[in-house]
Amino acid sequence: NFPPQLQLDAQIFAKLKSGVSVAQGRDAIEPLVKPYANADLKDNAQYKADQKKQVNQVLVLVYVLLFLAVIIAFIWIVNTMTLSIYERTKEIGLLRAVGGSRRQVRSMVRWEAVIIALFGTLPGIALALFFGWAVVDAPPAQAFTKFPAAPRPPAVLVVITGLPTLVS
Repeated sequence: NFPPQLQLDAQIFAKLKSGVSVAQGRDAIEPLVKPYANADLKDNAQYKADQKKQVNQVLVLVYVLLFLAVIIAFIWIVNTMTLSIYERTKEIGLLRAVGGSRRQVRSMVRWEAVIIALFGTLPGIALALFFGWAVVDAPPAQAFTKFPAAPRPPAVLVVITGLPTLVS
C-alpha cells in the first residue's frame, strides 16, 4: 500500500555459490553496501548473535517484571499482616490479659503469616504444575509432532534497513 519510492527492503539475503568462502563473499558484497550508511553486512554467526542479543533483552525485561511482581506481592503480604494486627489490637490485648506472653503473641502472628503465604503459594505452584503438564502433554492433534527439515542458511547475510528497493 506504499508508493514505490517508499517501499523499503529490511533484509536482503545473499547465498554464495559453492566453493566461495565467506571472506570472499564479504569482499565482493562490501563495495555494494558501502554507499549506504545504515546498511550492515553480516554473516550467519553475526546475525545469530544479534538475534540472541534481542531475545536476551526481552528475557531480562521479563525477569525485571517478575522481580517487580514479587516485590508487590511482598508489600501486599506485609500490608495485609499489618492491617490484620492493627484491626485485632483488642483481641491481642485480651490474649495478653489472660496470660499470653509477648513471645506467644509474636509466634502466633508469625505462624499466621506463614499460613497466609502458604495459602497463596501452594495453589500457585499447583496451577503452574498443571499448566506445565498440559503444555508438555498436549494432544498431538494440537501440537507440532514433526518439523520440516530446515533449509541450509545462506553463507552471507546482508541486512539493509531503510533503503529504497534495489530491484525494480
